[in-house]
Formats: sequence, C-alpha cells, structure tokens
Amino acid sequence: MALELELVSPIEVAKDVALAVQEYTLLSAQSVANFFRRPLYMGDMLQQADLIGVGSLPIVILTGLSVGALLALNAASTLQRFGGITLIGQLVSIGMVTELGPLITGLMVAGRNASGMASELGSMIVTEQIDAMRALGTDPTKKLITPRIGATAFMLFFLTIIADLLGLIGGYAVAHLIFGLNSQQSAGRRIYDSHCDRCHEPYSTRGKKGPGLKGMFQHKYLSLSGLPANDERVTDIIRLGRNEMPGYSQTLSSQDLQDLLAYLHTL
Repeated sequence: MALELELVSPIEVAKDVALAVQEYTLLSAQSVANFFRRPLYMGDMLQQADLIGVGSLPIVILTGLSVGALLALNAASTLQRFGGITLIGQLVSIGMVTELGPLITGLMVAGRNASGMASELGSMIVTEQIDAMRALGTDPTKKLITPRIGATAFMLFFLTIIADLLGLIGGYAVAHLIFGLNSQQSAGRRIYDSHCDRCHEPYSTRGKKGPGLKGMFQHKYLSLSGLPANDERVTDIIRLGRNEMPGYSQTLSSQDLQDLLAYLHTL
C-alpha cells in the first residue's frame, strides 16, 4: 500500500502558528490578570508550589552542583596557561549567578513539570471535568492555570538561589580538591594586581620593568638576584625592596605577604 503524503500550504502553516501564538498570549494575559481578581485559590497555589518547587529540588541540586564543578574544571586548563588559575572562583560565581544558574533552573523545572501539567489538564478535558467547572460557574483558567503560573514563578526564585549556591559549592570543591586553591591565594591575586602588576608579568616582561614571575619557585635560585628561591628570601625582597623595586614593609601586613606568596606559588 502506497504511502500518501498530504501537501499543506505554507499559508495554512503560518496561520496555524499565528493562531497558536495568539491563543498562548491571550491565555497568559488572562492568567496574569486573574491575580487581581477574587477568589485567589491560595490553597491550590500552595499545593502546586509544593509539587513544583519541592518536587524539582533534587534535580535542581544535582544539576547546579554538576554545572558549577564542570565549569571550574573546564576553565582551569585555560586559566592556568595565563597565570589566572586563582580566577576560577570569580568565573564560576559570575557565570552561575548571571547566566547558567537561572537558565539551568528554568530548563529543569520546565522539563520536569510542563509535561505533567499538560497531561493532567488534558485528562481533565477528556473526562469533561473542565466543562463541569464551567457549568458550576467556576472559571477553569482561574482555578487551574493561574495557581500553576503563580507557584512556578514564586518557586523559581528560590530554586535559582539554590542552584547558584550549589554551583558555587561545586566550583569550590573542584578548585580546592583538584587544584589545591583556597581563599588565601585569591586574596594574594588581588594584592598582586594592586601592587605588583605594574612592574611584573607572570609570563612575560614585555612593557614591564621587572622580570617575569612564572615558575619562580620551581628554580633553585631567583633569576636576577641569585638568591635562594624560597619564601623567606622572596618575603625579604618584597618587604625591603631591591634595586629599583620599592619596599612594601609599611604597606603590606604579614597576612598580606602570606597571601601574596601563596599566589606566587601558583604561577
């Protein structure tokens, strides 16, 4: 038996798409307008908040944790080439809070709950429950759609915060357990940017007065001074200065010096 294909006019397809967009827009506008008319059906809204928000919590936690960890893991190899391994924390925090956190949370909540809502409402149409609501004088849109929209919008706010937090925890776990980074090195990076970056480059001396500092603790002696490459000698140079380099004994505290040394060890 030959398979017969029915040709559909592009105009008809465009009309169907326009009609679907129109119906979706009108349904959304009506659902939002119902928030300003009584009754509000708060009991239904709380029930949907529990089903949508609490029910989506496991997948949001798992996704946020894994995305934050993978973001730190994939960015570390690139940042390490340019002496920016300590910037993993900033990269993960900005990426999760501003972009990935809300995006991933919205996708996970929609993927988990949208099909369930559609099947539930579809079964109510088939069994004529919605027609019974209209016969009893109840607006189906206000009773069924508005509580789900309100609960989803309300719970998305908290689920996004949880996803952002778990993403930061995942990124910190990767940075600390795999790359050995901690908050001290991040503080040292800020001190380096404010005091040392004007004269030194981690990887190059082009346009800088001082020598490059990449791998300075991997050698037995410092490149210019010939002094032993250890924390004590480098601390003395930073505090007292050497040649054209000024001393920072009055500017940096002992804790600042420790943070700066921790960062220099990552170069």
